[in-house]
Amino acid sequence: MRALLTGTSAPESPVEHSLSQAGHTCEHVSGTNDFIARCEHHNPDVVLVDTEAPNVDAILILKSVTETSPGTHRVVISANDDDRVVQSLFKAGAEAYLLKPVRELDLQNVLRKLRPTG
Repeated sequence: MRALLTGTSAPESPVEHSLSQAGHTCEHVSGTNDFIARCEHHNPDVVLVDTEAPNVDAILILKSVTETSPGTHRVVISANDDDRVVQSLFKAGAEAYLLKPVRELDLQNVLRKLRPTG
């Protein structure tokens, strides 16, 4: 599975470590516009949008990916558990929401459910 993540590369991050250990390829992209462009051109299997990443508009990314890359799965990672925020992210196109700190088992379960078939 090819994963595109918001923010800068942090090999020590639990999310990237978990993805790599499971055999997924990861690419980090900083900034909303660059992230959207990369997604449109590289068609990742899944995007992981960290709402706390600098220069990232999670709502805009989710709406754009939903519209331009409907086959790409959308996962949000956030420390915010406010119901209104979570609902707005799902309304924008999130398929899954992981609360920080992300547990490896939770991430793997989400990815397993989103795995492309065929």
